[in-house]
Amino acid sequence: MAANQTYVDNVIARCTGILGDFRMPVCVDIIRRERPNLSRQDIEKIIKRYRQHVEFWNGDIKVIENELNQFATATGLSFDYVAQVYNDMRFVGIYKYDCITGISAWQSALNQNGIENKIQAGRSSGKCYLLVRLNQYQLATSLLNLYGVLPIEDFF
Repeated sequence: MAANQTYVDNVIARCTGILGDFRMPVCVDIIRRERPNLSRQDIEKIIKRYRQHVEFWNGDIKVIENELNQFATATGLSFDYVAQVYNDMRFVGIYKYDCITGISAWQSALNQNGIENKIQAGRSSGKCYLLVRLNQYQLATSLLNLYGVLPIEDFF
């Protein structure tokens, strides 16, 4: 393990395949075998990495539910808690704007306040969406309101 790498970073690295995929069954096996004392922050970090994997590979909902259930069992947490953390990490639309305009100042403000965000282009509409994590939506809308930006109402 590298000097600046935490235990959970090491677990995540060991669960990452050669294509960058995250293998939850490997993670569950490591947790069952090593019985680490994971903090809530560690749990959230693992689930966040799993969520990135699922979003990239378009995972099947039944597989996701099964793997999250196995993870919950291995960590001694309830499935409801693990599922809630997983769901809170999904991105939701917060602002719709003309793609040509750009929003770099707003994105910078979000980044400086630790709010994870990304841009998604609308389908053939010429509009773009600023997306934030569901669990950071309230903080993000409050911050953008300081700039006079009103959130969109159509979540996706």
